Amino acid sequence: MKRSAVSLVELLIVIGIILVLVGILLPILGNAKLRSNETVCASNLKQQSTAMILYSEDHQSQLPPLLPANILALSPYLRSKEIWVCPQDRYDRGSNIDATQRLMKRVSTFPVPTVLEEFFNALVETTPNHGLVTCYLHGHQRSPVLNPNYAINDFSGRVLTVRKDGSLWTRDVKHRCYTDSKGGSYGGRSFWDAYSDQPMPKGALDEINAGLTEIECGPSTR
Repeated sequence: MKRSAVSLVELLIVIGIILVLVGILLPILGNAKLRSNETVCASNLKQQSTAMILYSEDHQSQLPPLLPANILALSPYLRSKEIWVCPQDRYDRGSNIDATQRLMKRVSTFPVPTVLEEFFNALVETTPNHGLVTCYLHGHQRSPVLNPNYAINDFSGRVLTVRKDGSLWTRDVKHRCYTDSKGGSYGGRSFWDAYSDQPMPKGALDEINAGLTEIECGPSTR
């Protein structure tokens, strides 16, 4: 006699197998998407760094002033404004909101901050092969709510940077911790660590974090 229906036990077994397969495949697919987005972003960063080098060759070895906002100066050296967008960017106006406002197009990445004169001079002096352009969006999102004014600290860990020699520099950027004159504690990632692997000079620290003193990170300042 032929069976005309699947038993409840058999159905539950099939459902269980499907759920197990889904549980196995979802992380794999998610990681594959992250790696794909990282590859696209790395390619964009290299094109941006090439534009910066070409600009420098045409302007007596100087990079555009007022970076990371003033990316309009690099437009003649790029084929498309889309190159400034990282696939990982979930900010409505781009993670680099100042550059977005100037370009009138979402901007995800951060060229080296020439607007910080002492910072930039110290970077050039201490790190000959310093970073030219960085994307902060490839680590772990720290908060469910993104703050476009603090994109550098909305994520932790993995950062992509292209250096002067065109090489891609990928690593985890840790948070630094600070205290003010009133004993208040602060923490966050520093621009310096995105562009250099050398210790940050005091002058550069003072320009970025005026009035703050760097301290060792502890549970209350992370």
